[in-house]
Amino acid sequence: MSNSDRRREPRFQAHRPIRIILPDGSRVDAKTADLSAGGLAVRCTHSLPAGIHLTLEIAVDGSGEPLTFASNVQHCSSTHRDGGYNLGLRHSNPPASYLGLLRSVRMQRWQPH
Repeated sequence: MSNSDRRREPRFQAHRPIRIILPDGSRVDAKTADLSAGGLAVRCTHSLPAGIHLTLEIAVDGSGEPLTFASNVQHCSSTHRDGGYNLGLRHSNPPASYLGLLRSVRMQRWQPH
């Protein structure tokens, strides 16, 4: 069964700046690739181990304050093209403002994939 067959929620392409805050407090700037109600895909320059707990800050259009919430790394793979990494992140209790962002992305008619 492929990863897309196991997904519970549709994913929508969304390329937004995101900051990953590691358990030691260090920060990694990255970009989202897609969003869903329970997780997101991120492209970054750092390899992160599965199971690590992170804090995420996602930029929101028209707002000075980012959305901030906890997430976990489910998997990490090399892109092989540019030396970067694809991260699969999962969160269980995203804030209502994240779900509002997801609705906004969906309303912009980005296609699920």
